[in-house]
Amino acid sequence: MTLASSGRASYRWLTITLLVAAGVYAWYASAQYGRLNDLNQRQLSNAGAELKAALDTAVETATRFNAKRAAWQDSRTSKSTRSKPGGDEPKLCDFDDNQPYLELDACARGVSPVPNRTTWRSLTVVQPFTSPMLGIKVTDANKQGGFDYRFRADKVLRELAFPDSFALIVVSTDGG
Repeated sequence: MTLASSGRASYRWLTITLLVAAGVYAWYASAQYGRLNDLNQRQLSNAGAELKAALDTAVETATRFNAKRAAWQDSRTSKSTRSKPGGDEPKLCDFDDNQPYLELDACARGVSPVPNRTTWRSLTVVQPFTSPMLGIKVTDANKQGGFDYRFRADKVLRELAFPDSFALIVVSTDGG
């Protein structure tokens, strides 16, 4: 063997070793990316489930308040002498202040969110909506009148525990 063929053999082994090392590194990086992707998918699924549960609970709470407010109004307007007002008037802005995930812009401005001509008894439909924002709409049976709660998904997500890597992949803005 000459000196020139000996040098080629060492370059050949060096090339093979580098290719094997690059292949092992690529396999390792791909496996880690797959694991991180699976973790993020599980976290996103859990976050979606928590948002849905919080929204469903908020709809139920708004429905109960609506029924309580309508019953109070009925007791005030009833002509029967047996019927007495059932305590203090349930105020919508007080209810809004006690709900961490619901917000009424009218209450923040100091304006009544329900016009005086609207009776609470007529506001029977409480349902979530998604356009232009996530919220809860309280209307009458014809879907007129009433008001909209804004659902604060940012507050729900802030309360959930996510790993640091999840924040790099999920970006949420006010516009959706």
